[in-house]
Amino acid sequence: MTLTPAERIPLAYRFVTSNIYYGWVIAVGCAVLMFVGVGVGYYGLAVYVSPLQDEHGWSSTAISGATGLYFSLGGLTAAIVGPYIDRKGPFRFMVVGIITNALAASAIGLVDSLWQLYLVYGVMAVAFGISSAVAVNAIMTRWFVHRRARAMSVSATGVSVGGVILSPVIARMVDAGGIALAAPVTGALVLIVGLPVILFVLAFDPREMGLKPDGLNFTPPAVNRATLSDEVQLRPWTRP
Repeated sequence: MTLTPAERIPLAYRFVTSNIYYGWVIAVGCAVLMFVGVGVGYYGLAVYVSPLQDEHGWSSTAISGATGLYFSLGGLTAAIVGPYIDRKGPFRFMVVGIITNALAASAIGLVDSLWQLYLVYGVMAVAFGISSAVAVNAIMTRWFVHRRARAMSVSATGVSVGGVILSPVIARMVDAGGIALAAPVTGALVLIVGLPVILFVLAFDPREMGLKPDGLNFTPPAVNRATLSDEVQLRPWTRP
């Protein structure tokens, strides 16, 4: 189904004043996605190395191999889906990826053999590859041209902030209840924070909303300032 321009306008746009270029809201939304995606996927896996050794008796080499698989497969996945995202848009990938990432992150607490760890890390890698950096970059390059460097720096803050905040939080949860506690909590965090950003904040191309890159000489599209309950009932839950 092809959506009209009005249907492409995300819910959050209805609550942003017309003198603020919505691309900056997009940049902050992308930063939030990177915060949970990288914070849980990159920094969280590093926190789990020692607890996995203690709980299962696996060697650091074996666990590091699973982590290496995560990074390698994630990069390969991003390279494969990147061209399609550029042509068709990232949102279906992002919705599937964020849900799968949340489920896989939660499943880390259930693994009891090494092959299961590799399987879960592999699924997380694919999910991260289709829903994080490659999708964020595709969005940001359409919303910004002349101000792209500044906008990309805003979206990239989520990477470092995710490490600063989530690493110690995950470590404390591991200390309190082991990976069995930390894994489902971080999985829920990915879903609760990431999915609403994708569904209600992000938009792939400013032209779909009657805007131009960088907010130059743009005329805000006329939209009805619907209530949140009306929007949730009427809005399609995926994008083309």
